[in-house]
Amino acid sequence: MASIRILIVDDCEAWRRMLCTMLQEHSDWQIICEASDGFEAVQKTEELQPDLILLDVGLPNLNGIEAARQICAIAPRSKVLFFSEILCSEVVQEALCIGAHGYVLKSDTAHDLLPAVEAVIEGKRFVSSRFGSCDPAGPQGNDSHDTLFIAGSRSARQIARSMTESQAREAAQERLKKLVEMDVAAILLGYGVERKEARRIAFNAANDAQQSAGMLRMVKFRSPGVK
Repeated sequence: MASIRILIVDDCEAWRRMLCTMLQEHSDWQIICEASDGFEAVQKTEELQPDLILLDVGLPNLNGIEAARQICAIAPRSKVLFFSEILCSEVVQEALCIGAHGYVLKSDTAHDLLPAVEAVIEGKRFVSSRFGSCDPAGPQGNDSHDTLFIAGSRSARQIARSMTESQAREAAQERLKKLVEMDVAAILLGYGVERKEARRIAFNAANDAQQSAGMLRMVKFRSPGVK
């Protein structure tokens, strides 16, 4: 079986190191190149024609969504799997509509990344399970994470409007904890720390950060859209 050639695109070197570490566990997956911005992603895709592109959304110079539009045009056989911390169904829907094969939340990397890569390689569509179970393009295989977006579903902004102030603080604190845990783990893995130990240290660091997040209590929350 031929190796699956993978291009990794993220502006954070620690995240790229973590992805490389996780993907290298599969002998038939080959990391052929890395890129740190959208323009470079398009250039490397055109030059190398990888089988799979792991693409962040929040990239400098050219964002991931626009980069994916160009990539789908110049390399129609390359599959795009988005890898982002943006938790918004509208962004995911846009990513799928332009031709991406999947969307994984960075906070779900530990349990979603490898299954997502496997599914996309097989021609299926994979979206992190917290987004629901619907997709405007129709079923793309039998993977349990195949996601079809329901028209009229609430956006992140609409959900935020319905939150009380205490719920908003709690959500922000939980999100901060997850981001700290994933970032610390990525940095440690990038420096060669064994995965189990990296996760243990990252978990402790995230708990410390959650305690520090008490500063959020001093923040005055207001409803999104209120000027």
